Amino acid sequence: MSGHGRSGNISRGPIMYIVLSHWHVLWFVRAGVMALLLVTATQRKTYHQFPVFFTFLSWIGLSSIIMLWMDYAPSISTKQYDNAYEIEVLGETALGFMVLYELLRLRLQDYPAIAKVGMSIFRGAIVILAFITIALAAYIPVGSLVPHIPVQSLMFRSVRTLHCGLLLCIFAFCSYFRLPWRSRLFGFSLGLGWYMGSSLAIQAMRTQLAPLGKTLSTYALNFANEVAFIIAALIWLTYLLMPDTESDEPRQPPPDSDLPAWNQELRRLSE
Repeated sequence: MSGHGRSGNISRGPIMYIVLSHWHVLWFVRAGVMALLLVTATQRKTYHQFPVFFTFLSWIGLSSIIMLWMDYAPSISTKQYDNAYEIEVLGETALGFMVLYELLRLRLQDYPAIAKVGMSIFRGAIVILAFITIALAAYIPVGSLVPHIPVQSLMFRSVRTLHCGLLLCIFAFCSYFRLPWRSRLFGFSLGLGWYMGSSLAIQAMRTQLAPLGKTLSTYALNFANEVAFIIAALIWLTYLLMPDTESDEPRQPPPDSDLPAWNQELRRLSE
């Protein structure tokens, strides 16, 4: 998710100007890191094993470059920029759910019976988390000096709550059954967890600061958002460059049983 706000719409106070200048430098860094990540992912043919995740990276990478161009293009109005930003977020939101589903599917593909249970839990978690998200949304402050900010922050925080909750469910389910990780799958999940978790924290703070109007704190959150994304991209790039090996941890059985027995018994019950 790109930092929101155009340079032409911001006051030029001394301190704010310094923060803003560094924020836009980071936006260039972000675009460069994403370009390198996409080239590396293409060379490693990540689209074969992780087609949805590759599409997710391509979307946010190309969006970063396009939004950066739109931010500096004099022919682009603020309304056009905001519309493009909303399209970027909608696409990232949908792909985020698809990526989480793909990670769980790949994680459980060697255990078909357990996979049925895992997918059922995943779908149930969506419903439960949706109710929690709606309840949390009721406490969002409104009345910002910039009317669209509270609505956007509400949407983004709600989406990130769902994303983070589902990712935690995936980790908890796989941890319970002591499933071994492949390094690349773990790295992609780790980077996704960092990106979504930091984005949730930033959007939660934004919902509290937005009603105060355009302040230095508001623009500092854009700075933090860019730093968090760059870290996530570097995590993905690091694990993409590493050999894709299985974890060295022993395959310990789940509590009071063992994984093959669980898999065999669940397959028997599902027949």
